[in-house]
Amino acid sequence: AGAETARGDLEQEPLPNAIEASVETQAQPAARSSEFRLDSLVIDGLDLLVLDESVTPPVRVPLNQLDVGVKGFTTRMLEEERALRFWVNLGAGDIPLPVRTKRSFLGGLASSALKVTGMDKDKSEAVQRALFDEVGITGRVSLYPAPAGWAKVELSALELQAFRGLANAAGVTIGDGLLDSRIDVRLLGDSGVKTNAEFSFQYLSLDEPANGPISRYLKLPAPLDAVLFVLRNDDGEHVIPLKFEMSAEGGVTARHIAQVATTTLAKVIADAIASSPFRVLGSVTDMVGLTKQKSDDFAEDAVSVSFPRADTSLALDIHEQLEDLLELLDDEDELTVVLQHELGSLDLARAEILANPAPEDCSELAQRLRSKRDQLCVTRSSIVAESRAHYAVGREEEALESTERLRAIDAELGLTENSLDELYELMRPGAERRRDKRTRAACLEIAARRLDAMRQFLIDSGLAAERIDSRRPRFEVLEREQGAILLAPKKRP
Repeated sequence: AGAETARGDLEQEPLPNAIEASVETQAQPAARSSEFRLDSLVIDGLDLLVLDESVTPPVRVPLNQLDVGVKGFTTRMLEEERALRFWVNLGAGDIPLPVRTKRSFLGGLASSALKVTGMDKDKSEAVQRALFDEVGITGRVSLYPAPAGWAKVELSALELQAFRGLANAAGVTIGDGLLDSRIDVRLLGDSGVKTNAEFSFQYLSLDEPANGPISRYLKLPAPLDAVLFVLRNDDGEHVIPLKFEMSAEGGVTARHIAQVATTTLAKVIADAIASSPFRVLGSVTDMVGLTKQKSDDFAEDAVSVSFPRADTSLALDIHEQLEDLLELLDDEDELTVVLQHELGSLDLARAEILANPAPEDCSELAQRLRSKRDQLCVTRSSIVAESRAHYAVGREEEALESTERLRAIDAELGLTENSLDELYELMRPGAERRRDKRTRAACLEIAARRLDAMRQFLIDSGLAAERIDSRRPRFEVLEREQGAILLAPKKRP
């Protein structure tokens, strides 16, 4: 009875006003803010010419391809954890550019040497080349509670000569240059930003007066010509990696990113100079004629191995083709062999077909892959049940065998899903504009597989891996029908 009286007193006792207000507040859900949502936005097509005639030569930037996509945008991203996906693909038209010569491959050092001797004369001949192949931007980001996600930027085949006018006005001479770059940015929320980038220059040729704008801005520890010589790799390219992280404290601004990137680049250059002091000295003495380049006594022993169109397998008589070269490498221990791939016109034609199937072929192949995926899923379910049964009754050997089969099925499922993703990319609106990019990627894949096959053959023939210098393939179609690999013996440095 006492308990009942106490309970009755509690039920009859009025709640204080503050507690009543709190109970009502908790009972009612918070009102959500109004929302503007954009589930999907696609922008397709562009015809824009940016022309600057205030410099000589004028700068022309013809933009003729655009594909922009945004999915999952909502104003509630500012107060809820929601992700936004986006992509941008930009293409450019042709512009008149000077004919590219092999002299450009030597970089800024050779350019300066030719000027000293008076042999560097401008050529009026010009050809039409695309300003760049493509700019591609993709990403996935969320803003709440802190910016998180990723973004990737890829630039392919930007012609630096297109900006000679702007460079001349700044006191820099661009002889040549082709830029490929990739930038990977990771937004880590409250931890800041992590950036991993790589800039690759081909045919780079720059010149500036002593203490010019580039040297001043980057605080170069040596003349620009010497720095370019040191940074140039065996393929004649300048590959500059940049990796840095930034704290979220104080905010991440474009100016802050530029400062950190510049500081990182200056350190990369300083480290390269510090690790190659004799190479810097050699570049200067070579230019003024104090030293002489060693002649290659084994140039006549170089061998060219041809391939049928887009074929990546070695010929059955490959050992006979390379018999003399292999004997030379076996007799001369100080020799290495340089592998350089040359793309043929037949390779290009076949790669274009393989990389760009017709829409109806894509649809048919996608249907086959979906059927294959469904069948793999059914098989996987069966193996999972079988594996569980084996483990339940203690059949360890059969259980392990089932587990290995399951791993193989999972690997095949992953490859099938990747193939479907690639097919869907080919079927997406605007995919035709990336035809040239896919063709170029296919050609480079053909070249890479040929080089790998040749390298493996040489290793199987008894040549040590460290004596094989396989140069990175380039997208350059020479005046030949069949592609080939040039094997050139060379003395070790």
